[in-house]
Amino acid sequence: MEYRQSNDSYKYLVNCDGGGTAWITGYIGNDTKVVVPDHIEEFKITGIDVGCFEERIKVEYIEIPDSVYRISAAAFYNCRALKQVVLPDRLREIGEAAFSCCTSLEELEIPSSVDEIGENAFKDCDDLVLVVEEGSTAEEYARSHGISYRYSGSDEVIYPPNPWDDEDDGYDEDNET
Repeated sequence: MEYRQSNDSYKYLVNCDGGGTAWITGYIGNDTKVVVPDHIEEFKITGIDVGCFEERIKVEYIEIPDSVYRISAAAFYNCRALKQVVLPDRLREIGEAAFSCCTSLEELEIPSSVDEIGENAFKDCDDLVLVVEEGSTAEEYARSHGISYRYSGSDEVIYPPNPWDDEDDGYDEDNET
């Protein structure tokens, strides 16, 4: 593998397997609207690496190309201004804490192609509603992690119970101390 930096806003890692692919490893631009390229030089972009956009506090919009199949851990961690993300239809994996602490993110459509979502992928995204396909991995993730969601094509938001709410907090109301 070989690290490189493009003339514009990206650092990237070229896979030396002869396949002509690369991963974005860092964003060094200052734009509020970011459209990730599907190619840098002759290399097809297939992944967003760990912490790639981490703490890019000005970024409000990100569009990821259809060539990308994986978003790694903490890729967009703490992008507090991030309001909208367009995910590619062929995306297969969203890594651990990928969108954690993206507190302005209110809705995110998860393609049905996603078959793996890491723990805490949306931690502290309190107002987030996932848009999912019925029976998808994203629906199961939302249900099991207490994340609000709605089905694609529907306006009805489903609010699953939060699995971390402790029903028995050890406090006995009848026997106050």
